[in-house]
Amino acid sequence: MRELYAYQQTAMDRLRLSLSVKKTRPVLMAPTGYGKGVLAAKIVENALAKGRRVWITVPRIDLIDQFVRLLWEEGIRGVVGVMQASHQLTDYSQPVQVVSVKTLLGLNLDKLRRPDLILVDECHEQFVVIKSIIENWLEVPVIGLSATPWSNGLGRWFNDLIISATTADLIRIGRLCKFRVFAPTHPDLTGVKTGSTTHGPDYVESQLSEAMQRGSITADVVSTWLQRGKGRPTLVFAVDRAHAMALHKQFLAADVRVAYQDGTTPKWRREEIRKGFASGEFEVVCNIATLTVGIDWPMIGCIVLARPTKSEMLLIQIIGRGLRTHHSKDELLILDHSDSILRLGFPDEIHHTKLHDGTPKKAAEKKPSLPRECSNPRCSALLPKFAKKCLECGFEPTPQARDVEVQDGELSELTRNKENRQAPWAEKIAWAASLKAYAIAHNYKPGWWAQKYKDKYGVWPNDSRVRNVVAADEVQPFVRSWITASNIRWAKRKERRA
Repeated sequence: MRELYAYQQTAMDRLRLSLSVKKTRPVLMAPTGYGKGVLAAKIVENALAKGRRVWITVPRIDLIDQFVRLLWEEGIRGVVGVMQASHQLTDYSQPVQVVSVKTLLGLNLDKLRRPDLILVDECHEQFVVIKSIIENWLEVPVIGLSATPWSNGLGRWFNDLIISATTADLIRIGRLCKFRVFAPTHPDLTGVKTGSTTHGPDYVESQLSEAMQRGSITADVVSTWLQRGKGRPTLVFAVDRAHAMALHKQFLAADVRVAYQDGTTPKWRREEIRKGFASGEFEVVCNIATLTVGIDWPMIGCIVLARPTKSEMLLIQIIGRGLRTHHSKDELLILDHSDSILRLGFPDEIHHTKLHDGTPKKAAEKKPSLPRECSNPRCSALLPKFAKKCLECGFEPTPQARDVEVQDGELSELTRNKENRQAPWAEKIAWAASLKAYAIAHNYKPGWWAQKYKDKYGVWPNDSRVRNVVAADEVQPFVRSWITASNIRWAKRKERRA
């Protein structure tokens, strides 16, 4: 058994304390790279030394063999059985059982030998299992394990939250790698509704997929990766099969060595992809929800977010895949084509200190200061909100006095955006035509496009060349992208004022 790190030993001590004061259902928050598996193995070892039986429940079949393999590596052999249909290690008599959720839900717990301790892996998404276990075996201690224990209502089933280290802590001490974020495109998610998912309220996938395949976003994913990410082993997170296959096709067309997997990909093929990714045979793997949790590929050097989300849990789980340290990389590069980080914050700043008990919050927890995009139009790096200078390109905006420009006999106030103010008239006319087309397509009032024009160029569209331009046949993709980013900034300002 490996020796525990100081923060892992702290977690063990706090778990003992929690159980000793009758808080028999604690949750241990263990960020990616924390060594959750090693800690779980230590808990199992201590329980076996006292003659106790332990269950470990996992939400997916592919995690069963992973947990069994981890226990073996930590020296726990010959005592491990599996509860999962047709598994070669099925043996209910063993004191340690790795249990498939689907199998457990089909069993009659009253007819099974009761365990003395239950570990619930990825407890934030195992509500049905937790409810079933607690209702049948109220006196059995249950320890939840999760990197993101923030599900609504999780506090109804667990009664303590133990945080011995955060993502920021592990980055600071070098257990996780640093990261950089770029937001090269801003998707237009107008009309995409929100629904209920296993990771909380999030976009409806069918509508989200259509939105992410509009315009040039799919091509932008590949061209941006060729510019910034090539040479880094990369995971691409897509919305659904249609979207992932479109991305896969674009990478192939660019002569990139790319693989594809989804929930229907057979186990043998997934193993081929894993080995090919580790050896360099594949530069990129496009996937849908199959590489979000439970994988240990430390060589990942780039994450491409092509799947917008409103869920902090899903975002952290995705980014966590690439934060593990490895001798081949100094940092993780994040290419966010989804605006998720602009919307939710940097992954090392998203943090909660309490379990949610399912009741509406009277006062929301303090949110992280959301990042902002570099002011340099040729750089798409995301910076901390109050950073004065871009760490990527070195650009540092300088305050400028407001000007007044004469146009058609009227005085118009200009903003500080000097580059936009000096744009050629051909560009301004093209933008006005696209803004009018966007307003017509969305049934906006005539004043909407004029306000957006002023936001872009700092002046009202009083010049006749702009004012009288005919709406374009279609909205240019770069105008649509700018409108989306502008709407996000407006929403943030409105939230701050509120």
